[in-house]
Amino acid sequence: MLFFQCALFGGYLYAHALSTLPSAKHQAGIHLLLLAGAAILAQSVIPDPAIRPEGELSPVTQILWVLTLSVGLPYFCLASTGPLLQHWFARAEVAGSVYRLFALSNFGSLLALLSFPYVFEPWLELPTIGKGWTWGFWLFTLGCGLVALIQAHTIETQHRALGIRNRGDSGQTTDARAPQRGRWQDIAAWVLLPALASMLLIATTDQASHNIAPDH
Repeated sequence: MLFFQCALFGGYLYAHALSTLPSAKHQAGIHLLLLAGAAILAQSVIPDPAIRPEGELSPVTQILWVLTLSVGLPYFCLASTGPLLQHWFARAEVAGSVYRLFALSNFGSLLALLSFPYVFEPWLELPTIGKGWTWGFWLFTLGCGLVALIQAHTIETQHRALGIRNRGDSGQTTDARAPQRGRWQDIAAWVLLPALASMLLIATTDQASHNIAPDH
């Protein structure tokens, strides 16, 4: 839980930092490089038995290391996908609300949680599941990379057209869609509310795994 929560936060932070770059082409290029590296590491999603924790010492550090080597970068890319796509679609002025992507992402996550223990795990061996996950991540990499390239081209084209129009109207280039900084109260709420949700998730998981399950 510690690993995935930290990696999720890191993915969101990376998406925010990447979105501050003024050039959509630079954003797409950096993310394509990250996706390529993650796709290479995705073939080792099932960790080698040689690096698994052994002995009587606390396995916490080893477990974190195994997770980092096996799914660290691929999960980091997956965590950054939602906010990045929403940002790119908003800048490209795609019709409709971009937040529908967030709803679809949560719906897909729910389907995955429900299907794995009832559909995949009872019928497929672990190596087969690992290979399927790897192939699925490669397909995701191709799709996400294609979206990044298309959005970068669309945004750059729109910005050039906007710059030409603004120069013709007023002799200078302006962008009416430039984001405004939020108030510190809003920023604090954006940080604290998700933190409370993460704390509730960890507390509930700890209660269920340490107290409820052993008693039954």
